[in-house]
Parts: sequence; C-alpha cells; structure tokens
Amino acid sequence: MIERRYGRIINVASLAGLVPAPAGHTLYAASKAFLIKFSESLGHEVRRHGVFVTAVCPGFTYSEFHDVTGTRARMKSLPRFMWLSASDVARHGYDAVMAGESVVVTGRVNAAIATLVRILPQRLVIGVGRRIGRRYRKE
Repeated sequence: MIERRYGRIINVASLAGLVPAPAGHTLYAASKAFLIKFSESLGHEVRRHGVFVTAVCPGFTYSEFHDVTGTRARMKSLPRFMWLSASDVARHGYDAVMAGESVVVTGRVNAAIATLVRILPQRLVIGVGRRIGRRYRKE
C-alpha cells in the first residue's frame, strides 16, 4: 500500500471500546479500545503515503455475535431503534475510510452514547454501565 501510495484499512472495533466495560466484558472492551488506538496511530503513520485507516465502532448489530456469546435472549429486549443491520455498519465503515476518518461510530444512538460518555462525569457513566451490565451479562 505504501509503495503504491494508496490503500484503505478498516478495523472493526466496537462502541464497547469507547465506554467503560461492565463486569464480564473486560477483555472484549479492552481489546476494542486497543484496536481503536492502534488504528488511529497506524493511520497517523501511513496517511502521508496515501493509506487511510479507520476503526469502525458499531453498537448493537444484527449478526450472529449474540448467538455466539449466548446473549441473544437478553438482547431481544432492547428497543429496535438501538440496532443496525450489518450492511449499514459496513456502508458507514466504507464511507468513513474513503473520507479519511480515523474513527467512526455507526448510528445516531451509538454516536450519542459515545458523546455522552466523553462529557458526563466518569462516576455517573460507570454507575450507569454497572446497572446496564448486570441486566445483560451471562450469569
């Protein structure tokens, strides 16, 4: 990519990498936070060579993810407006990397959550995360 002076890299991170992780999701959130920062850093390094790197941070996405984690039944109780299709997430990611954005949070609700987490007091954010996490984690 550097030799050709053109390239696009999309790393699929998660909204979980931008918010405090509830109990039971420690490694997942930490690995996604790493991927976001890695993508940003790599993007700074290779951008001058015409290579763009984007970390896509979807929230709830219709896919097999919740089947694999055993949380499908609990996730069904979330309102439909919180969910995006996998194709919508992919389109957001593609559009973002083509525009040179280093991080994109897909969907309005997810973008609002990411913004609130940055501006609200950390103590409040962590408390809300704990309460929500208790409802949706596997016991």
